[in-house]
Amino acid sequence: KSQMLVARNVCKLLGNKRGAIERLKEVLKENEGGLWPITHALISWTIWRLEPGCPSGVIKASSAETYFRTLALHLIYEAEDLDLLDLEVDDFETLYERAAERVDTEARRAYFWGRLRDFHDFMFRCGAPDVDLRELDGWVSTGAVKVSANLVTENEFQRFKEGLNAETDRDAGTMVFLAGMLAYRAGLRRRETQMLRIQDIHPAPEPFLLIRPSRLASLKSNSSKRRIPLRPLLPVDELAALMAFYERKKEQVGSELGLLFADPSAPWTPISYSRLIDPVTALFAAVAGQVGVAFRFHHLRHSFANWIFIALLVMDEPDLLEGRPPFLDSQLLATERRQLLRECFFPMIAGEVPFPDRRHLYQVAALMGHLSPTTTCQSYFHL
Repeated sequence: KSQMLVARNVCKLLGNKRGAIERLKEVLKENEGGLWPITHALISWTIWRLEPGCPSGVIKASSAETYFRTLALHLIYEAEDLDLLDLEVDDFETLYERAAERVDTEARRAYFWGRLRDFHDFMFRCGAPDVDLRELDGWVSTGAVKVSANLVTENEFQRFKEGLNAETDRDAGTMVFLAGMLAYRAGLRRRETQMLRIQDIHPAPEPFLLIRPSRLASLKSNSSKRRIPLRPLLPVDELAALMAFYERKKEQVGSELGLLFADPSAPWTPISYSRLIDPVTALFAAVAGQVGVAFRFHHLRHSFANWIFIALLVMDEPDLLEGRPPFLDSQLLATERRQLLRECFFPMIAGEVPFPDRRHLYQVAALMGHLSPTTTCQSYFHL
């Protein structure tokens, strides 16, 4: 049967309040072997929420219908027949981001993300890896804080670097620094940082990173696969630190086969978040202070999006920097850095007059791995 027909039938059955659990179990039995994993999971989740003693709280059949209807169309469309319990964290993240992109208004997206949190709590109980939805592109909330965002200034990033200078374990401190630096300077996600391969770094004369998409993103032709030029984005000393670490990893492993952030004895085993990501978050939280929104690793990616967009605008309209407040201190705003950005992203022919236009939005979206500037504008720009 069509998965959408089954989903519509589930909504119809939930409209009749009596015996909803038994009827949904009959749907699973009648369609045994014919349901996609996502359809089966959505129905099972609905049964779980209706059953007495549900740890998330029992809901009425009418609420269950709303919950199911909110998620079913978008998740079934995006997941198709994928085995959910075979997905990694980045696969789930891509699935949820793509499904949320299909929701048409911010209010509905906020409700969608709330129901998605509930659904993934159920999936986690079934054996799926946990996912922090607040770290995902397009996440919005119905609460007072609509988007989880903080803007990290250049001064704060330099204090982060200074805080790592006291690290006694050289390799551990370098890995933590590079993880934070790549998120702040190049917009990498947590999982992209953790799973970066040695061979994804391409050295001089024009070094760049190749960010590979998740397995699900590859199947969906997602734009997460992207090439990030390093020379215009990274300060000279930080680029040198990255390339030195890259050369050292190649020497330790004996080839380019392995993860950049991994122990030499186990080159394909990723360093845990507790060793790579959490120290970055903890140090930035100490640097920035716990005022307002609690600091998250994802805020470094938010900061990159804002700083690179401002730099591209100022590249064509330098007068925008007149009378700027002190916190607008990104190294990307320096004159020589803006020139590098132009040479890399928007080379000009003699006599051409520069002017800001939509190219800047599309360039930022491409660097972020977004399908279009819509997600970038809705969830990332805060200045």
